[in-house]
Amino acid sequence: YKQMGEYAKALEHYEQFHLIKEVVFNAQSDLRIKNLQVIQQVERAKRENELLQQKSAELEKEIEERKKAQERTEFLARTDALTGVYNRGHFITAAQHFISEALQQQFSLSFILIDVDYFKRVNDTVGHLGGDRVLINIAEALVRILRARDLIGRYGGEEFVILLPDTNQDTAVQVAERLRETIDTMEILHAQNRLHVTISLGVTSLENNTEAKGSILETLLQQADRALYAAKHQGRNKVIPYTNDLQENTI
Repeated sequence: YKQMGEYAKALEHYEQFHLIKEVVFNAQSDLRIKNLQVIQQVERAKRENELLQQKSAELEKEIEERKKAQERTEFLARTDALTGVYNRGHFITAAQHFISEALQQQFSLSFILIDVDYFKRVNDTVGHLGGDRVLINIAEALVRILRARDLIGRYGGEEFVILLPDTNQDTAVQVAERLRETIDTMEILHAQNRLHVTISLGVTSLENNTEAKGSILETLLQQADRALYAAKHQGRNKVIPYTNDLQENTI
């Protein structure tokens, strides 16, 4: 239009061109701005997600640590700190449960009470750390020999107590004899010393107490203690099963 001399027409088209150009430019600018906003939102969401994952990982770690702490607390509450077997309180609780089940389902069940012979002599000779080493090694031997479902507890001082589920008294005596022989042949190293100890064992069974009055657990432990006393009275390093002949007035 300019070449043709139609300047008015040329100006009109020029203005329309710039108007369209401005519209297109503004649209492209809006699109770029929206793209930048979307990218920014994506980056923000990504950072928030990373932060959330980090917090989730920290929370999981905290939960796991608390769970381990709780398990540790529960473990310490039921375990003897020195030997790692059950402490007396937890053993008694678990034993009562086993006895209840055995009575309901008519299963056999036996107890073995163990005492380390002349343990005071060990402490006097090599000190309490040596005595501790003896108790630890005996506990490890008990765990190694007995079944996973057998209960092992430290009854007090140098005494251990064992509950054997599904085990009659004759079989329990055989188990006790195996334990006695193992400890008798075991050499315990402490500092520069090679220690040798023996154990005495009293054995009793639930079959002796199906008609017992009062606490069956208490009766079983008393019977095992009488048998243990008889083993020590007869020279130690022995296994003695409980019989009705082992009355209190004869021990």
